[in-house]
Amino acid sequence: EWRGEYYANLELKGSPALVRNDRAVDFNWGDKAPAPGLPADDFSVRWTRTIHFDQGDYRFFARADDGVRVWLDGWLAFGIRCALRISGNGDFANVGEGSHTVRVEYYEHLGDAAVNVWWQRTDIYHSWRGEYYNDIYLQPPPRLVRNDAAIYYNWGLGSPGPGLPSDNFSV
Repeated sequence: EWRGEYYANLELKGSPALVRNDRAVDFNWGDKAPAPGLPADDFSVRWTRTIHFDQGDYRFFARADDGVRVWLDGWLAFGIRCALRISGNGDFANVGEGSHTVRVEYYEHLGDAAVNVWWQRTDIYHSWRGEYYNDIYLQPPPRLVRNDAAIYYNWGLGSPGPGLPSDNFSV
């Protein structure tokens, strides 16, 4: 489980207002507080977990409203400040076999609160996993999932696949 340290401020400062174990970093609190005693806006969370990785290259991803940073063994994998966008930055070359510490730092400023973090190994895939959505917000579930040999498309006025519109879709 993830050790979650919840702060009643944006900067992860002082003592946490709440410490608990969370099964995953996958939350959509909407306009509600993450727990009693915490504000619905202007809070932050630090999750930490030690995880066994097989040797290989990995890419980390996050979907967050408002901002998130992901660290691997104290190395900043990436940081984003956005509204529910998915972002990944670079592959980790040769992550060694064994236990590694993953740390996620999240903050919520105004409006809805949501965060989701995951990773996938990149050196075992020979194609791109395409998740196609029928809106521009990457709202789950995807309408179509397929392996694409390359990211090089010109659909013109057509749709990228069955069940998808020709406009206002995302991948």
